[in-house]
Formats: sequence, structure tokens, C-alpha cells
Amino acid sequence: MARPAVSFKIGRGGLERQPPSEDGVAILVVTRPAAYVVSAGVFTSLPAAEAAGYTEALDKSNNALVWEHIKDFYEEAGDGNELHVLPLADTVTLTNLFTTSHASYATLQQYLASQQGKIKLIAVALNPAGAEAVGANGISTDLASAIPLAQAFCDAEAVNYRFVDVFLPARGLLLTNWSNLVNLRTLVATGARNVSVFAGRYVNRCATLVAAGITKASNYTAMGLRLGRAAKDPVNRSPGRVRSGPVVGTGPVALSGGTLISALSSADITVIHDRGFTFLLTHVRRTGVGYFNDDPACIDITSDYAYVNRSRTINKALSIAYDVYLEELNDESSFDPATGSLAPEFAKGLQAEIETAIETQMIDRGELNAVKANVDLDQDTISTDRVDITLNLQPKGTNRNIQVTVGFVKSIA
Repeated sequence: MARPAVSFKIGRGGLERQPPSEDGVAILVVTRPAAYVVSAGVFTSLPAAEAAGYTEALDKSNNALVWEHIKDFYEEAGDGNELHVLPLADTVTLTNLFTTSHASYATLQQYLASQQGKIKLIAVALNPAGAEAVGANGISTDLASAIPLAQAFCDAEAVNYRFVDVFLPARGLLLTNWSNLVNLRTLVATGARNVSVFAGRYVNRCATLVAAGITKASNYTAMGLRLGRAAKDPVNRSPGRVRSGPVVGTGPVALSGGTLISALSSADITVIHDRGFTFLLTHVRRTGVGYFNDDPACIDITSDYAYVNRSRTINKALSIAYDVYLEELNDESSFDPATGSLAPEFAKGLQAEIETAIETQMIDRGELNAVKANVDLDQDTISTDRVDITLNLQPKGTNRNIQVTVGFVKSIA
């Protein structure tokens, strides 16, 4: 018999930590000068990207931010998250990238196709070859024209069962009168539900980069931080969730044109938020410096998809439904011999398949509240060779506004 002693056993799994999810697989499309010689690659850490040639030294010697965005991604998302990097020429604009006749469009589309729908998030970072011009509405004509084109790109990808969301940079966002700022939510008549625009950064980091000779940093947005937060969050979560903590970084936060958030009035900050921009701000009595304001999409506030977390949620459900029902394609269906209607047990099987998949992959993960599928028994599948299925999803809510009424009372029962 062993000597009396106190022994210990290390428990595992109590924190319920999850491995990186495929929901956060992302691609950074970044332009750079010809002398910045790197190849497209896929990484799970900053050292892995550095080993492939993406280095801070190359950023400095080429007056470009490439390594910087990868660094920001991993500082925010953490090691293990899969990041694809697609370098393009610095002559490629946002408009070029999403114009079907441009070579860069085909390059991006072919890369996504090679990943067979694995990539869910696209962020674009520019190191423009020429001078940048911001219009009287606060954004460049390039960004304004790219937003509807980016949505058309997402729509084209969805036809091929590749469901993606796109983050675009509002470089150099600067106005003296913020009431003139463009309203991204109404910029496109039909909306751009899969497109979001980011315009935030840390002032101190910007100053350090410019001092190091990277003048392109003067108008940059920290796209790596935006992409990194999305990659690590569940699909239903707003990046503005305060409980998630501040964005990695130090020093005051600013818009991409250099305006300090602390220099803006509350009314101006509200205007920038209401007009559909994502940026960094501060919260009173919170020690962290930079928090995301939220994740507005470039679509009307009344839309079901007014925020990126709603778009990401529905995109995940679409991917699951595709995987589930692809197995049913060209399989046999069953009918009631007396009526020709779908057999109840066959319909219930189709309903149960998708409900179980959604419950396991989304509801159990806290990304959806409820799911209900329905297959109408009376549809004429025997003549049409088609089965119509309705999938209703109840999303999780987001506490975007909290109102507390405080007052004295004479007694509390």
C-alpha cells in the first residue's frame, strides 16, 4: 500500500476552449509594389508568414504595409487561425478587384474556387501606387464604386456555394463637417449586405510606421485587426461586444484620416456610426483603448442583414444546408400512392436532417436560437422532380441599445 499522500490530477476541458473554427477562415488581399516579392500563401501564425518572406523589413524597404496587416491579424485572432494571403500589384484598385473584366477579379475568384468554399471572410488592404483623393463625402471614388461591385462578387460566389463577406478599407477618411459624410447604408439602392467598410486605427502605431519611412501608413486602416476580430468571433457576434475586450493596440484611436476619436463630438461619432462605418472608439470607465463600434453592413438599417453578424449567420446556415442536401441530390423520393403527395416519413426525414445539422453546428454553439424546417406534402414533386424546403431560423439577439430607468422609491417589496 502506498504511503499516505496528497495527490493531484490535472482536469481538462473545463474551460470548453474550442479549436479555431472554419467559420473564421480568412483571406487578406493586399496590394504591394513589384519589389515586394512574395507569393500567395496560407499561414497559421506570424512566424510562419515571416518564414515565407513576409517581413517587417520588407514593409520598411518598400514603403508598404503587408507584414503589418498579418501581424495585426494574429495579434487579434491568435495563432492557429488560418489566414490566406493573396498579394497583388499596387496598381490594382478596389474597383479593379471587383470588376469582372479585370485580371485581379479572376485571380481572387480562382483562388477562392481552389479552396472550395473554405474561405468565409475577405479583407482588402491597399498600398496604392498613386496619390489618393478623398471626396467631399469623405471617401474615395474608388471605394464608392467598389461597394456595389463587391456585393456582385459575393452574389456570384454564392451561386457557386461559396458564401463570403467582404471588408473594405476607407483610407484617409477625413472631413471638417461630418454631416457631409456619405451614408454607406443607402449608397447602393439595393444594398450590399455582404460588404462592410472599416476606417479605424491606433494613432501611435501610425506615427511609428510613418517615422520608419512607410508614408503609405498616413492614410491606412488597420484591416488586420478588423479581420482578426471577425476570424476569432462566432458568426453571430458583433465585434463591438464590450465583454470581448478591446482591440489589441496601444494609444489613442483615430479614423484613417488622422482625426482622433477623442476630438470628435458625441454627435459626430453618432453620425459616422449611423452612416454605416466600422471604426474604433473608447468607452468611459473601460481601461482598454480601442473597441469596435459595431459591424454595420452597407445596407439599409431596416434590412434583416443590416449587420455583418446577421450576414455571417445566414451564410453559415446556407453552407450547412448545401452540405446536407447535396447528399440527397438525384436520390429517390417517396410518395403516398393514393394521392401522389410526398410521403410523410420522407418529408420528415428531410426536415430532421437539416434541423439536426443546424442544431449541432449552430444552436449548440450559441450562434442561433432555434430552427424549424418544413416540407409541404402537397407539392407536385412527382411531376417536377423538385422538392421545396422552407428553413426558418431564429437568430440570437444583440444588445445594441440598453436603457435603464433609475429612480428613488419609498419602499421595495
